[in-house]
Parts: sequence; C-alpha cells; structure tokens
Amino acid sequence: MSLIAHAQLNPTTYRHHKAKFNPNPNIAHTEAMPSAKRRLLKKQMVTLRHQKKKLQKLFWRQRILIQALRRRIHLMQAEEPHLDQARKQLIEAQKKRLRRQEKIIRRKHYAINNMRELARRMLDPQPYAGTEPQVDANDHD
Repeated sequence: MSLIAHAQLNPTTYRHHKAKFNPNPNIAHTEAMPSAKRRLLKKQMVTLRHQKKKLQKLFWRQRILIQALRRRIHLMQAEEPHLDQARKQLIEAQKKRLRRQEKIIRRKHYAINNMRELARRMLDPQPYAGTEPQVDANDHD
C-alpha cells in the first residue's frame, strides 16, 4: 500500500505529515505541484517578507520625521508668531515630500502583501477551496 493510500485511509496518523502526502485525494501526488516550483515559491515568500520588513522600517522612520517636522513648526510658531514665510514654505515642502514617499511606500506594501497572498494560495490551495467568486449559471446579463 502506498503512503498516499495509507494516509487517505488513516488521516489522523498523518495529520502532522502534511508535506509527505497530498491531502487532496482528487489530485495525484505528482500533479499537486513540482517540488522545484514549491521551493521557488517559498524562497520568493521569504524575500517578500524581508522586503516588507524593510519597507515597514522606512515607513516608520518617515512617520517619525513628519512628527518631528510638525513639532518644529509648532515650536517655531510658539517662539515667533510671525514666522518668516520662506522657512515655513521650506518645512511645508519637506512635509509634502515625506507624505508623497509615505504614499509610495504604502503602495509597495499593498503590492508585496498581494504577491505574498498569491504565493501562499499557490503553495497551499486547500484552505482556499471554495473562496473563489461563485458564478451563477442562471445569471445572464
């Protein structure tokens, strides 16, 4: 008896050996996903996780910079109510630039999250079975 057949007959024995057999009995073990592709996807997920961590560090560093700029503006206005226009504009420009970078980082964040989710679904399609949008056969627009 093959390992897969044995696992299908006694599922509790092999619960913690998910990697050893394909939990979906409808797909033959070899067809599930080639191990090279699986390894590549796992490697990609790790690199994506590292990229995400880098982005998060950058994002928070910029948040701190923006808060520091706000504090500077506050202090300067408290010291001299008629703050010279040039310095004020300079600080506003800095703030705008930081905001723009923050938006870019957020966009990259979303992209990385989406790519990780895609890789996760490709690695383990089982938990997502049935989450695809259902198309109604009677719905003819």
